[in-house]
Amino acid sequence: MYDIKKIPFEIQASSAFTDREQGRNAFMTLCQEAKQNSIQYMSLDEINAEIQKARYG
Repeated sequence: MYDIKKIPFEIQASSAFTDREQGRNAFMTLCQEAKQNSIQYMSLDEINAEIQKARYG
């Protein structure tokens, strides 16, 4: 009755939990470094830039 249509390749992605956990760990590391360096405030853009550096070098 209906034709079955498929994507001709497999789609994969890393686990959202792993990504969330990596982000959380990067954030906690930044918090610890900020405390050690007496930095009281980081903007969201600065935090995101540091997370990107931690993930991708």
